[in-house]
Amino acid sequence: MPPPPFRADQIGSLIRPKYLIEARGELKAGITDGIFTSFDRSQRGQQAKDVERKAIAEALETQQGNGFTPLTSGEFERDAFWDGFFESLSGMQIRLVTWDACRTDLPPNRPMIKFGLKGRDACVATTKIQHTRSAYLDDWLLIRSLLPKERWSDVKMTLPSPTWYSMLLKEGRAYDAGVYDSEEGYLMDVASALHQEIVILYNAGLRMVQIDDPNLTNFCDQPFLDRCVEEEVDMDALLDLYIATHNRALHGLPSDLRIGIHMCRGNYPHGLFAASGGYEKIAAKLFQESNYSLFYLEYDTDRAGDFTPLKHLPAEKAVVLGLVTTRDAAKTEHVSDLKDQVLRAADIIAAGQGKTQREALDENLAVSPQCGFASGAENTGVGMTIERQWEKLQLLQDLARKLWPADVGKGARA
Repeated sequence: MPPPPFRADQIGSLIRPKYLIEARGELKAGITDGIFTSFDRSQRGQQAKDVERKAIAEALETQQGNGFTPLTSGEFERDAFWDGFFESLSGMQIRLVTWDACRTDLPPNRPMIKFGLKGRDACVATTKIQHTRSAYLDDWLLIRSLLPKERWSDVKMTLPSPTWYSMLLKEGRAYDAGVYDSEEGYLMDVASALHQEIVILYNAGLRMVQIDDPNLTNFCDQPFLDRCVEEEVDMDALLDLYIATHNRALHGLPSDLRIGIHMCRGNYPHGLFAASGGYEKIAAKLFQESNYSLFYLEYDTDRAGDFTPLKHLPAEKAVVLGLVTTRDAAKTEHVSDLKDQVLRAADIIAAGQGKTQREALDENLAVSPQCGFASGAENTGVGMTIERQWEKLQLLQDLARKLWPADVGKGARA
């Protein structure tokens, strides 16, 4: 298995320029009767798409000019990271749901409740799910059209986790009665649809995909786990089911497609977050039983615990350490401190695999911000600006040059 494709990675979303947010007007996410409602991609007119193209072209130009990798659209064509996939599936219907339909004390919902919201929208299966059209092919073709062909392999696209609404909603609420006999049946159909989406993108030339999954870190959050015990939810069985769901989506994908999973802990306005707790509760099972070879882990605060769980990482897999925060512009990281953190992580991986620190660095590690800079169009960190965003990515380039001087500035490693 090759090392991570880039030593200084990025998660995907970038801060939208003001003119892009303004161009969407009423199409952007908002509040309806106290319930959060998502951006409706299907209602974008040509004028909005032209503005998106302009913003994406500018973002790609800046990334190329500064040597930032991988190249991304900044998710400018979306309002939030999960937009597009579920609502594109045949059999899905968008509904407004109140918190009583959602899992109790679910970490991603806590900030919304703090904001005084009464609920959120959700995609619910009204019939058996089918993938009948691509959610993201047009987005990829736009990115492709703005780059020379030799840079296509340096592009990463993000896709939402197939478990997104299964975790958001209480068991059996992600589909209408009688549509599926079990949560497993529903999830396997979503996973198959995600697999088809990835294959379509691959056939059009995409070679790098990141699955964004805020759900897995919920299994690290002790207050949420305690509430699940009270409600007699078998979280061990649910984690097994979620890993099986991801593996179904990945099964049979082309061997030259690089695909990783980002385990987000929430990236909300005002620096608010979702799940807390170290990775020890899930690390061994996730690293060893899931078919991902690349794990993007948030490590910008003590809420994520220490690097000890990395001892479970198999030799053929790699971790991208999310050390630089996107939540707070005022937090200034220093290359020397970040380097020390990476070396500590390398020591733990080396001890677990019986190799040297240098081997662990070269074979199993890379660095990135802890999350995207705007998981939602207006969900930026405290005081975060477009200029500060680029400074943070430059810091990661500087760090990577200290640790892997021969690798920085090159294209993606196959």
